[in-house]
Amino acid sequence: MTEAQGNHRRDLEKTHLTSQIAHQKRRDYEAKLGQFFAFLIAVLAICGSVYIAIHGYQWAAAFLSALGLSGIITPFIVGRKEKETKSTDPN
Repeated sequence: MTEAQGNHRRDLEKTHLTSQIAHQKRRDYEAKLGQFFAFLIAVLAICGSVYIAIHGYQWAAAFLSALGLSGIITPFIVGRKEKETKSTDPN
């Protein structure tokens, strides 16, 4: 009886570990996909601002490029602040 219970527990742990690995792989894929699309949007915004600037709308181009660059820079600043608060938090 105890041998069957041990086998059952090992099977449950194996299933749980397999599901955790699959979940982590999905999260990694979603993160990579999000980074790709964020980069694509930023590049399109910057290219669009260059096109607009060439056609004589410098203020609109500056605004659009600022939005594109802020989309790239903001996650790095927010991520750094979160790391700093986690490293200084005693809990």
